[in-house]
Amino acid sequence: MRGRVGQGRKQPDHWFEWDRRGGKQGWDVECILRRYGVPVIGRRYAANSPTVGVKVPGSQAKFAEYLLCRAGVGAALVTPLLNPKHAQTKVGPLPPAWGKPAKTRGVMGWFVRILATLFVGGDTAKGLPTASTKRR
Repeated sequence: MRGRVGQGRKQPDHWFEWDRRGGKQGWDVECILRRYGVPVIGRRYAANSPTVGVKVPGSQAKFAEYLLCRAGVGAALVTPLLNPKHAQTKVGPLPPAWGKPAKTRGVMGWFVRILATLFVGGDTAKGLPTASTKRR
């Protein structure tokens, strides 16, 4: 029954890794992705590693890559871009959030969320501007 509509074809999960000196910590990236409904399903935050990384579902990887490039992480990425057009994405305000953040996954996800609530005042990417949702 392979090849039937709706079966198979699951895209593999994707790792994004960036240079630790690139200015964004894993915490910041997780907050950005979660705000837009992209769950982080894996993390690489080793203190002795020159890179930091997060793993996202393959079906949302291209959108996550766009968000990272728009937020200024794209220049520090050490993993190849999934969509080469994202290399020309200008750093600037992120699009309006969708209002339905990704659900927290795993023990580490809850740990990051609790720390964000305690120290940042919520699960937001503090200091990152977003486009206005105000109608003119």
